[in-house]
Amino acid sequence: GIGKTRLLRDVIATAEQVLFPDGFSVAAMWKTQPHLRTVVTFLARNTAHVGLHSFQRTGEDDRKRDRTSPMAKLLQQPNPRMTMFELLFALEADKKLYDRAYWWIRKTPDGPKIYRVPPAWCVPKPKNLFEVDYYEVVNESNKVVEIPVEEMVDFTGYSPKELLAGSPTIIALKDILEEQVQAALYRKQVWKRGGRVSAVLERPAGAKWSDGARTAFREDWYAKWTGTGEKAGGTPILEDGMTLNRIDFSPEQNQFV
Repeated sequence: GIGKTRLLRDVIATAEQVLFPDGFSVAAMWKTQPHLRTVVTFLARNTAHVGLHSFQRTGEDDRKRDRTSPMAKLLQQPNPRMTMFELLFALEADKKLYDRAYWWIRKTPDGPKIYRVPPAWCVPKPKNLFEVDYYEVVNESNKVVEIPVEEMVDFTGYSPKELLAGSPTIIALKDILEEQVQAALYRKQVWKRGGRVSAVLERPAGAKWSDGARTAFREDWYAKWTGTGEKAGGTPILEDGMTLNRIDFSPEQNQFV
């Protein structure tokens, strides 16, 4: 019923949450944290490149590549929407982010197909302390599917306290990732609100300068020596008593590279 579906959604939301500021979830960290995404993508891509093949044994010490059997075709195209590379990539990424992954071996008129089930959707329903009775899958639209245990391949990692659930690596990285979130926010604030004066022109305290002369000099300086001015990048000749002093950070301090 509706109450049961809402309860399942609450369970999934709790499992998805990793206690980051502003309710950041595993999915949110994947979308926003470039270093996390780079590492997980690198590992998943290199694992998926290995590929899976089927073989026929022709003797005790020999075998030949199988390219035509139902198993071989399934490994080439596990389902109508994914290649085996994409399925293996998703498997490794799910394992790295959630420490668990699920493949649904679904029976169809065209034979068995392999579908990825997002870990955030899947709630194993225990039969006892050591076995799963069935898997309850709830997507973002609150649609519920019950999958028999014999149709699900469960890739669950190690947890010191749980037998039916892994221990997501991203939770162990919580403090480091939180530091990155705060550091990125601080840098954004500095770049957005910090002063952008790179140099100042100074004159002796007692120098006389009319308003018109000061305005004319300023506009001439902007037109010639800044932006795309005709003399930008050159060496300016200052009026008597003037000095040009830099007040910005160096490229190294700004971490431009």
